[in-house]
Amino acid sequence: MNRTLVLLSIVMLVVACGKKNNFTIQGKIEGGAGKTIYLNYLMNNSQSFADSAKMGKDGSFKLSGKVSSPTFFLLKLSGTNFVTLLPDSAENISITGSYNNFSRDYEVKGSDNSSKVRDLTIRFAEVKPR
Repeated sequence: MNRTLVLLSIVMLVVACGKKNNFTIQGKIEGGAGKTIYLNYLMNNSQSFADSAKMGKDGSFKLSGKVSSPTFFLLKLSGTNFVTLLPDSAENISITGSYNNFSRDYEVKGSDNSSKVRDLTIRFAEVKPR
């Protein structure tokens, strides 16, 4: 019995230590052919570079990052054209949208947290005084 318990503990430890902390973001931005997309960690008062990619002829891209818990990121096309994401470890996130209206016209799949952030952002935009 003790031997089985020790073996089970070792297996659980190996599985827990082997947990992936990498997430991926892939997608397609209409009108983004040949342009660069950036992924930045979002901190209290600053941003930190995480990854970037040059979009393909069809606007496709793939980025990756590493987190151990949900962490805020900005996915940026320019200084004013970006979206906020909240990926968790081991998520495979899909993003689609248009280059000109990316911050208002994008879809996110594969990340419940990022979908909730998108919904909240849209609600704030609807009630924001103009």
